[in-house]
Amino acid sequence: MQILRQIIFAIILLSLSNCGFKVLDESQSKKFKIIEVTYSGDKKINFLIKNQIFNNFNLNESNERLKINLETNKTKSIKEKNKNNQIAKYNITLKTTILLVFLDKNVTKKIIINKSGHYDVKKNHRTTLKNLRNLENNLAIQISNEITSKLITYINAL
Repeated sequence: MQILRQIIFAIILLSLSNCGFKVLDESQSKKFKIIEVTYSGDKKINFLIKNQIFNNFNLNESNERLKINLETNKTKSIKEKNKNNQIAKYNITLKTTILLVFLDKNVTKKIIINKSGHYDVKKNHRTTLKNLRNLENNLAIQISNEITSKLITYINAL
């Protein structure tokens, strides 16, 4: 009975130790230099995403080149109306298509990211615009963080 337990324990230990988990090595991202970021669509959102990506990948001495193409579409729709049929909330949806071109390896990857959020309409127009600006900034940060994590995943896979 004791030998059977030891055999089962050894089988379980061997099967769990080779689960295929691989730690993402963020130092591999320092091998790549972003040489060009082109964008089309919503200029403000693309500018925010581009700046955030450059903040995450501040690389100067790397040898391998990376080119990024961003295409962002912003859709604004009514989310909620009040009793007087006045708009109370807007919904913003950002669809970003990212094309990563690893120039030295001749590899192209395409990423599509959809993010959405809503903001309140206030009586003061300036406050409403501030809510819109804050939402756009937050969505751009979320998109750039997701791009960064997927870029690190692709770099580790190369």
